[in-house]
Amino acid sequence: MGIIEFNFGDKVSGNMVSGNKKLKSDNFNIILNIIAKKLMNEGVDRNGYTPIHSLSFKKNLSAYNVYLDYLITSGYVERDYYEVKNKSFGYRFSDLYKDKMKIYRINLGYGQPKKRNNYTSENNTIIIPDDINERLKSDFKSCKLEYNLKEKQLIKTKDEWGNFIDIGKWFSNNFKMQKWVNGELFYSWKSNRLYTNFNSLSSHVRLNNVRLDNEPIIEFDIHNSFPLMLAKYCIQKNPTITTDYDFQEFCDLVLKGQFYRELQHGLNSIRNCSKQGDEDDWDTRLLTKNETKKLFQVYLNGKSNKIGYINGVQSDIQKYMEYNYSEIDEIVRHIKFSEEKVYYKLVVIETEFILSVISELYEKFENIKILTCHDAIYVPKSFEIPVKEVWNRHMELFTKDIPREDTSIGIDLSEYGLYDADKDDELNCTKALGKKHIPFEWDDDFLSLI
Repeated sequence: MGIIEFNFGDKVSGNMVSGNKKLKSDNFNIILNIIAKKLMNEGVDRNGYTPIHSLSFKKNLSAYNVYLDYLITSGYVERDYYEVKNKSFGYRFSDLYKDKMKIYRINLGYGQPKKRNNYTSENNTIIIPDDINERLKSDFKSCKLEYNLKEKQLIKTKDEWGNFIDIGKWFSNNFKMQKWVNGELFYSWKSNRLYTNFNSLSSHVRLNNVRLDNEPIIEFDIHNSFPLMLAKYCIQKNPTITTDYDFQEFCDLVLKGQFYRELQHGLNSIRNCSKQGDEDDWDTRLLTKNETKKLFQVYLNGKSNKIGYINGVQSDIQKYMEYNYSEIDEIVRHIKFSEEKVYYKLVVIETEFILSVISELYEKFENIKILTCHDAIYVPKSFEIPVKEVWNRHMELFTKDIPREDTSIGIDLSEYGLYDADKDDELNCTKALGKKHIPFEWDDDFLSLI
């Protein structure tokens, strides 16, 4: 993977430790690299710790304990017991590390960086037109990177709850950017999706560090992409599903970009009821939006009889989908029963949509350059307005067969002094402003209907 050179030598210059051993920056690099690579490769537990056995340190540095103790006592690294039944300690970086530590350089392949240009295509069931493929490849190769470790570090971050530094992705993004700078390019169509150096980066890194025609780039993406593709697939397989009320509700949430929020709320409501809302217990804490998205992927691609686990938290999304959207769940189960992957079915629909947009843009704008990231395209900022018009038109055409929830119930409740939420708000507003309004009273005829 390579070696990271940190700026820790500046921190300990001239310092001595017990036994008259002078601290060496190279040895700090060894310890810090072990922790960093464990974070990238194995992730963290609920408190941000990654488990590292002492042998991992010892086989790389015999006097590891002197340097590790210095990092801990100085507050750059924190250590705790890792989970139950695990004898290894867990390690994580601290806020002090976030504020003070930098990367001087990344030596790929231990000082012998090798250039690797891969342009491949495999396992595709859709046809990628040669002219579009070649132009996309050319646009990708023309990217300019604003990435200089000495001048600008990538943004360090926190975990989703703000409790600890979730820094594994930070290291990973730095490695990926350095490989790109060193000329290691990959451009590969695999299983109907395009994979490049560009889309391997985190979204904020792409937007902040990649340029087309020396311009910042702007993103156009499909909101709630996989739920939307699932709706499209269900209609293809069962056109009459559009009359199902639950399916209409699902589609309405998807089109409004609210499906994941509603799913998050629903799953958390179930957990709170079953666990009495004891959020001090890790097993009962509420799911985040990102975890909810991952659980939906588990639902689509995992076995139907398995309960989903995310970051050690259990949530039975299978039962939730079966209960709330039975018609959709029946189609998903049918795919799995045929030993096929729902993911591949939906990716085909997604990629065909993206290619239709790209095709028109290339035909319409001779000088435009485009980058892709699965459910999104990126163009130079100067093309924002004309691309927005094309994108919106394609989205409108793409979603025209998707039903919305029918909220009409055929009864004029105002006859009984009841109003919808918006009108009720208007009444409250007029009351607050001191304007005259007519209060309503419960009618005996209406009460008899309840």
